[in-house]
Amino acid sequence: VALTDAVKAMALELGADLVGVAPSARYKNAPLMMSPEGHLPGARCVFVIGIHHPDAAVELGGEENGENQPHHAGPYNIQGTMNTKLECISFQLARFIEDQGYNVVAIPATNVWRFRPYQEVEASFAPDLSDIHAATAAGLGQIGYSGLFLSPEYGPRQRLCCLVTDADLEPSPMYDGAPLCDRCMQCIEWCPMGALDQELGPEIELEIGGKTFRYAN
Repeated sequence: VALTDAVKAMALELGADLVGVAPSARYKNAPLMMSPEGHLPGARCVFVIGIHHPDAAVELGGEENGENQPHHAGPYNIQGTMNTKLECISFQLARFIEDQGYNVVAIPATNVWRFRPYQEVEASFAPDLSDIHAATAAGLGQIGYSGLFLSPEYGPRQRLCCLVTDADLEPSPMYDGAPLCDRCMQCIEWCPMGALDQELGPEIELEIGGKTFRYAN
């Protein structure tokens, strides 16, 4: 417990807004290549950090510009700076955990994506380790219909980063508050690229920590 408290306190002091611990047992349904054990044999948990995405940057980044191109993110591009901050926090946490005598792998915030199925990973556009699943497994919130991670503090407006370690950190309880997604389907209506209403397969159904999540494929 003392080590868990120390790592959480350090993360918050370095600028994290959200912290949580997902035990490896909550990855029992994950492919090995997308699980803690797949990145670090003997891994006991994933430590998750998140920082709040500035509200105005999200809202103004979604405004139409003269060329009406959603790829022109405008102020939303602050996410690059946020990724760098997350990785700096992760690096310092990793050094601290190593100094306590444990192994740790800091997963880059930018992650590595497989655009096509590969070996035992059947999904397309799959990350090495999903920050969305990790934050959910760490009890920081839920997965909404859009497939985005939702926290009670910030809704979908956070960026996340993970560290896989064999340190025996105390697991965070799964989120058990009010539902964070009421399936109002506003995400479908407002998506500028129609990503949630075109060429969708069956909904994904995923069990994490005894809770079932269903979201768009």
